[in-house]
Amino acid sequence: RMFLSPGGISFFLNNKIKMKVTYTLFLLVGLLAFTMAEKPSPMPQNVPFPEFTIALETAPEHRWDEIVDKFYDYDIELVYVQMTHVIPSLAGLVSKWVNPWALEHFGEYGQEIMGAVKAIKAKFPQTILTESNLLILNLLYSFDASCTSAVADSAEGVIHGRNMDFGFANALRTISMNITYTKNGKPLYKGTSFLGYSGILTGMRFDGFGISVDARHKDDSLAGNLLRIAMGYKPPSWLVRETLENVTNFDDARKTLSETKMAASMYMILSGTEAGQGTVLTRKPSGLVDDWPLDSAKGAWWRLETNYDHWEAPPTYDDRRTLGNKHFEDIGQDKITKDTMFDGVFSEIPNLRKVTVYTTIMCPKDNTYETHMWWYY
Repeated sequence: RMFLSPGGISFFLNNKIKMKVTYTLFLLVGLLAFTMAEKPSPMPQNVPFPEFTIALETAPEHRWDEIVDKFYDYDIELVYVQMTHVIPSLAGLVSKWVNPWALEHFGEYGQEIMGAVKAIKAKFPQTILTESNLLILNLLYSFDASCTSAVADSAEGVIHGRNMDFGFANALRTISMNITYTKNGKPLYKGTSFLGYSGILTGMRFDGFGISVDARHKDDSLAGNLLRIAMGYKPPSWLVRETLENVTNFDDARKTLSETKMAASMYMILSGTEAGQGTVLTRKPSGLVDDWPLDSAKGAWWRLETNYDHWEAPPTYDDRRTLGNKHFEDIGQDKITKDTMFDGVFSEIPNLRKVTVYTTIMCPKDNTYETHMWWYY
């Protein structure tokens, strides 16, 4: 990936570290190439997707306490050991100069990260997880949401689907969860996230709108993304969470996500409570590149996004768009439902891959929010 290229971070790294990063990247690319083609098996129906609640009145440094106490175990500790070993050079780099930002620049999200590590250390004193490790994992998730997202006009309302794909799929499956954020005892928004992850890449404001984020690999580098954060640009997943928390409707969310400076190029896929409220926002860090809305009157009753600008042809080695669109055509608008979108689009190759961590189907009109885990055996 461009933002992880050794050239992109050479400003920060000496030659020794660059060699380590290059070797790590070769391992990751090889792993991804090996795993992309095969279809995973669904999690058994009797194994529910983990569900937790965070009360926003709780002090940020204690928001993860109950979840860590109930969820964190030795298997999860091994997951973090594996992930922190894969990115040792990057974590080492961050530990030298990002840690102070967690307090000074990252506000309550930085406090949440440090609180999560403190809670983990209280339960597992031998843990190798540090604030720097968890922070770099937060940032990497934010910059590399390589996925499929779609919105579709239907008789049930605008249905919003998303497959989350990531190279650390097995690790992320182990630490994935849905979190309902409450305020004054009432559900405010919900997101599919990972243990210790403060941002949201898939989420829904109740009675408001849904959001999913797909990576857009255009002129980005890890160094550039981190420098933009230092300049006050927001990590994409944190911008999404702020929007879910502070914005109440589709139109205002569309405006916020179009105009707010963001640390990386991304696609923001939105759905609302009214017919026709669905769009794909193509973003660069400084602002909006394109707004691609639903237009059922002209036959555009769905929009599908797979990490490439919709006005350009996708690369032949990763063309999830063509078959994804054909699946929608085969279903037809009169038969599109939450179930047929899940079964007929997001459960089908090539949009479902071995690196697919989960599928979320949501509908802001009726507040449906369902997440399905995928395991490969």
